[in-house]
Amino acid sequence: MTKQAEKGCYARTCDCGNTCSCGETNQQPDLSGEEAVETVADAATVATAETVVNGATAMADQPDKMQQELEQIQQQYLRLMADFENYKRRTRNDLAAAGKIALQDFMGTLLPVLDNFERSLEVGGDSYEAFKTGIDMIYRQLTEVLQQAGLEQDNPLGKPFDPAIHEAVSLVEGESDHPVVKQMFRRGYLFRGQLLRPSMVQVGPDNQSTEN
Repeated sequence: MTKQAEKGCYARTCDCGNTCSCGETNQQPDLSGEEAVETVADAATVATAETVVNGATAMADQPDKMQQELEQIQQQYLRLMADFENYKRRTRNDLAAAGKIALQDFMGTLLPVLDNFERSLEVGGDSYEAFKTGIDMIYRQLTEVLQQAGLEQDNPLGKPFDPAIHEAVSLVEGESDHPVVKQMFRRGYLFRGQLLRPSMVQVGPDNQSTEN
């Protein structure tokens, strides 16, 4: 190998007739077989080293990227939690306001009943029939108001005994496959289909089914 090859520079005569270094001419150096192999090997070594350095740099950057992504996820979680808490608070406030308005409306429907009670108490005289008529009118008015609000009366007399809505406190002796309500001691009520208070009743055999 020539000194020029050892130095890594190969001089030759370019098209202009002057001798210049291979780094200063556009023509590629004319290398022998061994020189070409060494040059390719050197270039591959440099490329491999650059690849390793770039890979190590990328791996070193991964923890930072993962940390940034984790912080972003945490911030999103905190924002979602804050939005959810605000939603629950608004919902509670809306329900409370709606309940208050509904209660105010219901109280307003009871005011005419109170007015009639006051008029009945102000009426003079000792007539029992007049007093009874006034009380009966007030009772009907109150019942109508409560029914409009969703209250239902249970009228169990003569109907089959239902332990789901009836409370038996007395029993009439007799045999019957289908006991019925013989007497009511306290009326039961349902509110919009749900039991509010069971009827307190006396239960006994169904006379009609016994006769049949």
